[in-house]
Amino acid sequence: MRAKNFLAPRQLAVGIFVLLIATGLVAQTDQAEGSIDPPSVTSTTIPSTMFGMSAHDGVLFGTAWPTMTTTGMRLWDSSVAWGQLNTAKGVYNWSTLDSWVSAAKSHNDTLIYTFGWTPGWASSKPSDSSCDMADGACDPPNDLNSDGTGTDQHFIDFVTAIAQHEPTITYWELWNTPHDIKQWTGTYAQLVRMAQDANQTIKKYIPSAKIISPANGQLSYTYPSANCTMPDRLGSFLAAGGTKWIDIVGFHTYYDTTAEHIVPVVQCYQSTMATYKISSLPLWSTEGAWGLDSSLSSATDQAGFVARLYLLLWSNGVVRHYWYDWNDERTGTLESGGKANTAGTAYKEVEAWMTGRTMSTLCSEATSTGIWTCGLTGSGGYAAQAVWHPGGNKSYTPASKYINYLDLTGTKHTISKGASVTVGTEPILLQNQ
Repeated sequence: MRAKNFLAPRQLAVGIFVLLIATGLVAQTDQAEGSIDPPSVTSTTIPSTMFGMSAHDGVLFGTAWPTMTTTGMRLWDSSVAWGQLNTAKGVYNWSTLDSWVSAAKSHNDTLIYTFGWTPGWASSKPSDSSCDMADGACDPPNDLNSDGTGTDQHFIDFVTAIAQHEPTITYWELWNTPHDIKQWTGTYAQLVRMAQDANQTIKKYIPSAKIISPANGQLSYTYPSANCTMPDRLGSFLAAGGTKWIDIVGFHTYYDTTAEHIVPVVQCYQSTMATYKISSLPLWSTEGAWGLDSSLSSATDQAGFVARLYLLLWSNGVVRHYWYDWNDERTGTLESGGKANTAGTAYKEVEAWMTGRTMSTLCSEATSTGIWTCGLTGSGGYAAQAVWHPGGNKSYTPASKYINYLDLTGTKHTISKGASVTVGTEPILLQNQ
């Protein structure tokens, strides 16, 4: 029900954001990251920061760094979680993190550090074998009570140490997928307390740091009945006091293998943000893909999913998306042998379609045909239209101004005057030049 009323809060958010720009509290150059309302999307150049990535540490010690252009890398499943860096009280091994920082710098990538994985020595249930990562890793620290009281000193000590050691990291995310009991068994009060301690500690050493909310997402999803399930979890965190300690709202985009189903989920997040009066904060997808490769095994469908997801997220006010994962062998895989596979090539292509251009008309579905379109404009009178049909191949007649189109391999095809084109699960980009 909340999704039906999402436009008014989003329009209010734009007014707030414009006021912030006018007063100088937000720089004009940051507009793309702060805007969440579609009318603003249609007047904002799509930044390169829209396209982020995740990778395992093989990119440091074997597998090639992502071959597409990336401006951000999120560190999770990257061998640098709390329990992997802080192996005993007061004992830290920074070598892998240092390698990530060095590699990111050489590729001009900014980093998100994601908190998670309580060390066994600090865990309230050190023998808990139900956790994904290690025994006790999904349980709260043993000096943090369920109501958020306690010293929380174990976590504060780690946050202090990592912020002092790597002051170049700007973005800090709390906590990885806390909706998953195998990742977190604690309370919202505990998450809020940890967010407060992270915010106050990190910004003491890195004044420009930004704190991202705990990000929820799910692989098991029934459309449309579960649209607001994860946004409601965000609401629980905010209701417990989390609004004060975050600068960015994060979520994950694992829902199902139909990219279009993410749209009402985003609307639910925006409704929740409006309820708690944080609509002016940027909304980022910090992790997501089609899920397990086995769930979407066709290379064509995988390529189409990548392109459609990025187009739809930007169209609906999500200003960053971190793909998961460049070199994961089971989920959202974009590489083979260190080179981009079919889906990885599609990532590169839709990045080229979007970056530096403006989405002049939002992505929408024609009720009569089920065909989706989004308009893009660029310098020199450039005009384009991304077109696809999620249900499979269908004939589409472009406007007469379009003389060619690009497919997701980057191949250009000439369009004869008055001719129709075939569109399917892989978007094509109609162009006027």
